[in-house]
Amino acid sequence: MSILKLGFLVLAGFLTIISASSAEIYKDYAPSEQQVQLTVVAVEPNYLDDYLV
Repeated sequence: MSILKLGFLVLAGFLTIISASSAEIYKDYAPSEQQVQLTVVAVEPNYLDDYLV
């Protein structure tokens, strides 16, 4: 059991290092002071296609 936990921690550490080294801040967009509007719609189950038409 202890070996399994150790393996999981090592794997999590490798994934953290890989993701941190490949991430670049503001590569796809530039930060701005612009406001963003988000519209949220509650959709009844199995009626998604009715809302998309």
